[in-house]
Amino acid sequence: MSKLEDQISKIVEANGASLYGIETITEFDETIFRILITKTGGITLDQCADISNELSPFLDVHPPLSGQYRLEVS
Repeated sequence: MSKLEDQISKIVEANGASLYGIETITEFDETIFRILITKTGGITLDQCADISNELSPFLDVHPPLSGQYRLEVS
């Protein structure tokens, strides 16, 4: 696990979920940095939004990719 992935995992776990995976994809000429999370009993949309809101400023300081990308937590 990379240092960045470890830090992302800690943020996710602090919000009561587990990191399932990270992927980078391109759709319609847009790069998406996707964080996949899981939790027993399922994840709500509000939980995805909360984790995204915590990850966003962290990733602004520690960018996972060069150039522009869209963060997606699902």
